Amino acid sequence: MNPMIRERVLIEVRAVLDEEREGIRRLIRDVLREELQRLIREELDNELQEYISEPGAVLAPAVDVKTVAMPPEPEAVPPSAAEVVDEPVPNESCREPGDAEGMYLYGIIRGGMDFEFGPMGIEGEVVYVLQGGEVGAVVHDCSARPYESSDEETVKRWLLAHQNVIDQAWKQYGVVIPTAFDTIIAAEEGRTPEETLKAWLDDTREDFMAKLDKFTAKAEYGVQVFWDAPAMMETISRENDAVRKLTADIQAKSKGSAYLLRQKLETVMKKELETKADHYFREFYQSIKGCASEVKIEKTKKLEDPARQMIMNLACLLPREESKVLGLELERIHEMACFFVRYTGPWPPYSFA
Repeated sequence: MNPMIRERVLIEVRAVLDEEREGIRRLIRDVLREELQRLIREELDNELQEYISEPGAVLAPAVDVKTVAMPPEPEAVPPSAAEVVDEPVPNESCREPGDAEGMYLYGIIRGGMDFEFGPMGIEGEVVYVLQGGEVGAVVHDCSARPYESSDEETVKRWLLAHQNVIDQAWKQYGVVIPTAFDTIIAAEEGRTPEETLKAWLDDTREDFMAKLDKFTAKAEYGVQVFWDAPAMMETISRENDAVRKLTADIQAKSKGSAYLLRQKLETVMKKELETKADHYFREFYQSIKGCASEVKIEKTKKLEDPARQMIMNLACLLPREESKVLGLELERIHEMACFFVRYTGPWPPYSFA
């Protein structure tokens, strides 16, 4: 590209970026917020798993993760989340005096019973229930600006406090519709945040009631299935005719020919691994689906140990009293050669809300 044209293009690009900087920041923040929530959920899963068993070990069918990880009371609070209410974090969310007031929303519960959770919210804010007829909202009073910080530890504490409140609401009311981190109801059209929130609860009452009915007496359970990749490749090497033939040919050929055959063998092995992963995914998915009311497929994650690969990551919604049935099915999979299962829960229905 002509240098003068290139310089002109760069000037125009910078101008566009300057004009849309705030919108780009909001977009990036929204994307990162969802990713941060996912990372915190993973960290909590890992913490709970360390309390219970060695990594990859399946829980006994009747085990309730949080019951094992914590003393009997309070049952629903993850250990790391319980710590965040001890020392409120200094406000780093760019709030300023004179900001419009708002209400921070943690989740939706059935209405009719007032309850104050106390100073356990983000930054030690007092959490309480705002009644809206048949449904209620778990909230704390705040400004209308989002919680933002460049410090990852601060954001992590906010996220853990958010989850801790949801867990407590779940325990107190038996059912909760969790909302995303940083959901803030602001004043609008001459109405206060409280009036705005109550109007929204009233407008969406039927939808909320349907979800609350759906989630009553149910919980979310996380299911991750891993396999031992080297062991699976050894199995393929023994059982697959094409792989056995290529392996024999490599040993009989010259270095140049053997190199080409090894590349072909690598391609065949990769394809066979993908085929087996797809086969087992379908098989396990059908058996697990039969134990749950609803199943959501999540993205698999890459582990530090290259020998252990995740081939399935599911969120399962089911009645808590039926978790034993799911546990039995997962133990069956865990006992299969080359496979490992991680089973966590019960959780409020984050993935289904």
